[in-house]
Amino acid sequence: MWKEHLGHRTEILIREHEVFPIEEHSHAFFELAYVVEGTGHFRSYGPDGQCHETRYGARELFLIPPDRVHCFVIATRSRYVFLRFTEGYAADRLGVYAEHALRSVGASLRIPFREGDEALMDGQMALIAGEAERTGGYADFLLQQWLDCVIALVARNVPDAGGADGRMADREVELLQYVRSNIRFPERLRVEALCRVFRLSPNYLGRYFRTHFQESLQHYIARTRMAESERLVAETELSIKEIACRMGYTDASYLVKRFRAAYGCSPALYRRRLQAADHPCQNCD
Repeated sequence: MWKEHLGHRTEILIREHEVFPIEEHSHAFFELAYVVEGTGHFRSYGPDGQCHETRYGARELFLIPPDRVHCFVIATRSRYVFLRFTEGYAADRLGVYAEHALRSVGASLRIPFREGDEALMDGQMALIAGEAERTGGYADFLLQQWLDCVIALVARNVPDAGGADGRMADREVELLQYVRSNIRFPERLRVEALCRVFRLSPNYLGRYFRTHFQESLQHYIARTRMAESERLVAETELSIKEIACRMGYTDASYLVKRFRAAYGCSPALYRRRLQAADHPCQNCD
C-alpha cells in the first residue's frame, strides 16, 4: 500500500480529473479534500479495516487523518481543492484542541457543517483556489491565514469532538493568537508581560496554560518560534543569520543548534534538501 509523505508543513493542490489517478493509499499527514464540482464516491477504511463508502457532490469536504487508507472513485469529472498539513501543524497554529478535533472525525470522514459555516467554508475555498496559482504579493501569507481559517471551521464542525470541554473560551483563543502574533518579540512573551496583558498572576499563568493546552507555556513558545523559523528556512531566501535576528534568537549559532535538535539537520542542509525535492532533475546529467 502506497503511503504519501509531505515535503513542507503545508501544501495546497488544485486538481481536476475524469479518472482519479491514485488508487487506495494513505498519507503521513492530514488532508482536507474539498469537492468544487463533480460527483462520485469517497471510500475509506477505518482503523478496524471496515470499509466506508460515501457519495460525494459539489461543496462537500472530507477530512482524511494520517494513515487512513482511502480513495476517490469519480462518476463525473471532478475538481478538487486539497489542503495538506503535517501532524502538529494544527496544534502549533490553533492549539491542541483543534488537532484533537481533527483526530475525532467520524468514520465516513465527511464534515457536516452547521448552518452558516458551510457558506463560510465555500467562501474560504474560493479565496484559496483563486490565490493558489499566484506567487508573490503576499500570496503565501494570505494562503496560510485562509488555511488556518479552514482548519478552525472544520475543527468546530467535527461532531462530538470533545463537547464543551473541547471548545476554547475567548481568552484561551486570544492567548494563543497573542503568542503567535508576537513570536518574533521575546520581550512581549515574558511571564510578566503576558500577565499584564491577560491579567493573570505570575504563579497562576503557567498552571492556566498547562491546564488548557496540555503543555507548558515555554514549550509552546519554543515550538511556535521554531515552526516559524522552519517556514522561513523553507519558503524564503533569508540567510540563517537574518532568520535568527528576525525570530528573536540570541544569535545564528543558537538557532542552528535548536533547529538541528528539532529537524535532525542544520537549517542550510534542510533548505538544500527541500530545493532538491522541488527540483529533482537539477542535478541530472
